Amino acid sequence: MGVSRGAEIGIDVEDLNRNVPLEIATSYFTADEVQQLKALPPEQQPRRFLELWTLKESYIKARGKGLSIPLDQFGFDLSAGDRLTAHFDSSLHPQQTRWRFWQWQPCSGSIAALCVEDTPGMNWQVKARAIIPFVLEEETAIVMERAS
Repeated sequence: MGVSRGAEIGIDVEDLNRNVPLEIATSYFTADEVQQLKALPPEQQPRRFLELWTLKESYIKARGKGLSIPLDQFGFDLSAGDRLTAHFDSSLHPQQTRWRFWQWQPCSGSIAALCVEDTPGMNWQVKARAIIPFVLEEETAIVMERAS
């Protein structure tokens, strides 16, 4: 779950241990993303697929339009280590600097991505809380793997 004040937000979490349908990348990813994926050794491709997928899902959730937004019209470059770059087709969203992205592993078996509408003058802080209703609520540490 994600919460923000005065900005659109989207979040996605995926299980890193699930069976990843790599063959659908050519239908849903940009040509550059497919190239990034295929350039990796086969054992690293499922994780990269899910890293890209969570970023895409977080964006379409933030926009509130779901899969009506073509996933191959925006993409991410993850080649810079802890820095990610988002690219948008100009017909899809001309204000690409309007969105900020973060990605991390909430636990060893999952990957998460967060997309937030970047409002001028906002100083974003990403915090996580572990919550078990009526039992536990505490802030937990997040180690960001990459951010835009």
